[in-house]
Amino acid sequence: MINTKAVSTLNALCLDDEVLVVMDAQSMLQDLGFQRVFEAMNLGDARAVAADHRIDIALLDVNLGDGSTSIAFAEDLIASGTKVIFTTGYNQSEGLVDHLECGFVAKPFSDSVIAAAVRKSLGADESEGEQVVEVPAAAG
Repeated sequence: MINTKAVSTLNALCLDDEVLVVMDAQSMLQDLGFQRVFEAMNLGDARAVAADHRIDIALLDVNLGDGSTSIAFAEDLIASGTKVIFTTGYNQSEGLVDHLECGFVAKPFSDSVIAAAVRKSLGADESEGEQVVEVPAAAG
């Protein structure tokens, strides 16, 4: 049986090299009711947050401004049980993340798109069809 958690007990991480995107995503996740929403603008900071805190879900920009990607970090998070949603301004068909079990959101994104991606990522265990967590729909 799957343990249900209220979204208010979950921690989230936003990683993006653009400060406005991080601030928007953080605000959206806070509006959804996450207990804590951590922000990082580079892989070093994101890895430090993940080392110090339990991260239940992460919004990760695929391509970071310094030429690096968040793919290896995402693989580590997924291996530890964290749900990952990639955000990118590029087309999903690039195939960079096709090998990972994760969500995908194109930028720019809205509150409702993030809410739907979070619900899909946390919502149901397909093997048992049970509800894992109920995330309230975002206003806007």
